[in-house]
Amino acid sequence: MHLDVDGLRRELAIRGMSQAQLAAVAGVTEATVSHAMVGRQVDYRTLRKFARAITVTPVLPGTEGIIAPPNRRINRSAGRDNSTQ
Repeated sequence: MHLDVDGLRRELAIRGMSQAQLAAVAGVTEATVSHAMVGRQVDYRTLRKFARAITVTPVLPGTEGIIAPPNRRINRSAGRDNSTQ
């Protein structure tokens, strides 16, 4: 199965986690995380390991409000949200 890569990136960002840290907490290789992050398929067990690692890692206070959710484009030159345009 394919992961929602943007969603995974956001989850890592709001937790201050790197791909290497995700690999360590999930008990998978960094190559597995890297492959998933470029859109390669992962098996169900790996998905569960990623989910568990994200669940046990707390969100950094204040990050949820400043990191844009997936599929929400920010106009960097104007600083505006273009998700409705």
